[in-house]
Amino acid sequence: MKRILVLGATGGLGRFVVQELREKGYWIRVISRSNAKLKVISDLFDDAVLGDIMDPNSIIPAVTGIDIVISCAGASLNLKDFRDKRTFEEINFQGNLNVLNAAINAKVQKFIYTSFLRVKGIQDAEYIKSHERFSQAVMESGIDYAIVRPTAFFSILLEFLHLARKGIGFVIGNGKPRINPIHEKDVAKAVIEAIDTDLKEINIGGPDIFTRDEITELALRISGINKKPFHIPIFLNRIFVQLIRPINPRIFQFMQFGNVVHTLDIIGPKYGTLKLEDYFKEELNESPDHT
Repeated sequence: MKRILVLGATGGLGRFVVQELREKGYWIRVISRSNAKLKVISDLFDDAVLGDIMDPNSIIPAVTGIDIVISCAGASLNLKDFRDKRTFEEINFQGNLNVLNAAINAKVQKFIYTSFLRVKGIQDAEYIKSHERFSQAVMESGIDYAIVRPTAFFSILLEFLHLARKGIGFVIGNGKPRINPIHEKDVAKAVIEAIDTDLKEINIGGPDIFTRDEITELALRISGINKKPFHIPIFLNRIFVQLIRPINPRIFQFMQFGNVVHTLDIIGPKYGTLKLEDYFKEELNESPDHT
């Protein structure tokens, strides 16, 4: 059985990847900046290495003796993590490039990377540029590879539910562009399938297509709020985003990404089976202040 290194194993996608690998019987190594972070996936891996993808020397022990590297590592889109002011380019590109170079030197057989679905216009966002720049580096590296390209994770949409519970429902732009977001668990299954496939790029989306209005309306309805979402004109949000730029580059790039994706149809081939409505309901029921 192949020996797998998982990067970003304690993140939203990485945890599901480790679970899927364990169920399939793979030998699993994870890398983390602290042992405390590994508690969320305790008993799901065979070996752990303390290291940081931003430190090339710390990666060498992690890739040694490994057959396949799976990278779920990248800058978080969770606003709670934005005290880190490093840009998406620094984390998504340079951090993963450090791992790729180490993997090549260690003669790893295959590198699997989770990026983002490519659609016309999406590369205007710095977040996407950082993923694409690294994807290009993987494709040109000479190593066997697979790039999994989902639409948007369900977890990215949780902020709409959190706001809806407070009676707030807004949409950037006119609310008409469509998307079929996908659960991280479904993405994890595609990542594991990429281990043995010859496909180099795997485009996937969830089972249901929504307009941006419909996602906010769903969050409001599940929260018991009887109102329609209000719309923030793109041009106003762009002005606000520029004001953020000198204060926190990471938040600027996140909000810029939001502006871009709210104007585009982002629809991938239907792959996932898990439903956004069920996901929102589960999140609401598990919330500590839910009554």
